[in-house]
Amino acid sequence: MVEINDPSWTSPDAKFARQGADPAQRFGSGQVAEQHGPGDGHDHEAESKFTWDKPAGWVELAPAQFRDVNMQPAGDPEMQCYMTILSGSGGGLPANINRWRVQLGLAEASAEELSSLPTSNLLGGMATVIELDGSFAGMDGIAQPGYRLLGMILMTPQFTVTLKMTGPAAKVAAEKTRYLDFCASLRIAGQEETAPQEPSSGGGGAGELTYAMPDGWSDAGAKSMRLINLLATPNTQCYLIMLNGEAGGLVGNMNRWLGEVGMDEIDEAGANALPTIKMLGRDSPMLEASGNYQGMGGEGAEDQTVLGVCWIDREASMFVKMVGPTSEVADQKANFISFVTSLQN
Repeated sequence: MVEINDPSWTSPDAKFARQGADPAQRFGSGQVAEQHGPGDGHDHEAESKFTWDKPAGWVELAPAQFRDVNMQPAGDPEMQCYMTILSGSGGGLPANINRWRVQLGLAEASAEELSSLPTSNLLGGMATVIELDGSFAGMDGIAQPGYRLLGMILMTPQFTVTLKMTGPAAKVAAEKTRYLDFCASLRIAGQEETAPQEPSSGGGGAGELTYAMPDGWSDAGAKSMRLINLLATPNTQCYLIMLNGEAGGLVGNMNRWLGEVGMDEIDEAGANALPTIKMLGRDSPMLEASGNYQGMGGEGAEDQTVLGVCWIDREASMFVKMVGPTSEVADQKANFISFVTSLQN
């Protein structure tokens, strides 16, 4: 644990931690960075203390005062998304939520409203999720009507982490899934997941999950955010990620995958009409979509197919995805289904 007299800190009464403090120190040697979200790893400049998966179309801005991570969603100047680390309790959860509510011209939340707020994963901890609409007044105090704030607040024994996105309501709604993916992907630089257990006798394990390895498949090794990471062919990958809560829900995640191959979004009825396969004893929707693929890291490839299965639950959700050349995915589809149905906990 970092001592108060550590030179990287402000005084005990200061509201904000010093900008140059190492996040591993800020979080008590990384105690909160224990589980991760989805996506491919994204390496940043050496001076960056965090890594993340940059959503397609987002622009990385230089860190600024009180902005340890600073992003511009969709490259749109009307939108901003940034993470701030406050020393101590930062005034407490209710105070931080109500500070955001005041920025939107809203009354303070009741105790009942505060207790019913959802949670999601942020830097390995359970963060409170807030979504507000109103007239947003930024630092200049000028109210901008029709705005939305989407944010997370993570309380730790030593620090409070806030990560919020603001902008016109319709634009924030369009970027919500990418915001949630971005939040889930944030991690302290150098803290990677341990490798999944090596497959044995045609099977494997990942934490409490076990599975049967299809013939010809191989373990692709540890990769951030992937609880299971496999190769069906040298060009076709299949992986499983797990998130706390509903993680954006069925429709949001299906539309994220559809967007990766340039296909139109579906509504709830369309999602419910998808074929299902058994995953951990539950009928789970399976999406198959083809097109020119662009992943979270901005990588692209023509004539690709995504196969994806969502297992959504209020406590935790799992997502299995295969992506690769259309012809190869077609050949591996039966193996993909076999892998998904073999999962056990």
